[in-house]
Amino acid sequence: MMLKFSIIIPAYNEEKNVGRLLNYLLKQKISENFDLEDITVVASGCTDKTEEVVSNIIKRNKRIKLLTQDIRKGKASAINLFLKNVKSDIIIMESADTLPEKNAIDKLLKQFIDERIGMVTARPIPVNSGTNSIIYDIRHEISFKYPPIVGELVAFRNIIEKIPEKTGADEQSISAMIQQKGYKVKYVPAAVVYNKGPERIFELIKQRKRIFIAHLWIKENQNYIVPSLKLSLLFQAILKEIKDQNKIKTLMFLIFLEVFIRISAMIDFYLRKKDVYAWEIAKTTKRFD
Repeated sequence: MMLKFSIIIPAYNEEKNVGRLLNYLLKQKISENFDLEDITVVASGCTDKTEEVVSNIIKRNKRIKLLTQDIRKGKASAINLFLKNVKSDIIIMESADTLPEKNAIDKLLKQFIDERIGMVTARPIPVNSGTNSIIYDIRHEISFKYPPIVGELVAFRNIIEKIPEKTGADEQSISAMIQQKGYKVKYVPAAVVYNKGPERIFELIKQRKRIFIAHLWIKENQNYIVPSLKLSLLFQAILKEIKDQNKIKTLMFLIFLEVFIRISAMIDFYLRKKDVYAWEIAKTTKRFD
């Protein structure tokens, strides 16, 4: 059975990496029972050279497409613009500030041979070590039991017409909708995608707070509890990491930080009624070198 797939890359001011990402995707080796129809970059309110970079690559490869939004309305809006016209069986969605490992896309696609699988997620690994590595190791542990917990690179069946425009965690909203349709989700750690974690503590706090607020929004509006909201799962993963004596100080700091972020996020969400569907980017995550 031949399955056609399309790739979407939502992008906001991603001139530093979007060209590399497109080249990486075009070089992926794909099994013969899968056929790439197109790769679409949705540029939302970009003020840099993102559109110019993509347009130059389009001249060399007609499978690359560019959709533009004059105003930045959030990632969910960009995804919905793409979903209006896509006809492929499978949709691959990758963040513009990441790079997939060789064969990562194929490893995701092969999971859909099982008709019970509706969505799969790759394993993101940060290129900068330290605190970011520990955070991603914790996410990795949780993902084995309750995927998908990560959104840098995911794939899902084309069975959703649109997602909520105000979601700040699109991959989790999609996961909720997929599961509500009776399909399973699966974590594929062999499919690796590289990203860069925040290098500044204030950016890390902003990022974690935004994610937590987005998860609270999904709980309230989609009747779905994102696994990372469950403190029991989080602390189980932390306890597994704490066996490494070299990580104890960092883990204690992260526990304190997580408690502070969650309390702050709950105040913003429940009392101040803030949303995060179009968030401020962490600038230090946008360059690999």
